[in-house]
Amino acid sequence: LMTIEEIGRRRTICVHCQVKKNTNYSSNSEIIHRIEALEEKYKNDDDALEQIERSKTDIEYLEKMALEGNYKGQTPIQYIKSLEEHLSLWN
Repeated sequence: LMTIEEIGRRRTICVHCQVKKNTNYSSNSEIIHRIEALEEKYKNDDDALEQIERSKTDIEYLEKMALEGNYKGQTPIQYIKSLEEHLSLWN
């Protein structure tokens, strides 16, 4: 029989694998769609594209912290909405 800790550890590993399998930065289809839309909208703006690329790393970090259960800050969706607003005001 497995302990509760072992079950939790295996589940976390499976979720981590699922995140990596789906994309490099997110397992959330809404986030992926919003990032793709931003990339299309700002495809001719190098500064905006740089911010969008950096956001992928930030989203990956936020999702990792949420999976580990030790993060209570901004959610990945909130982060993307904030980025969308920032880019719309910036341009």
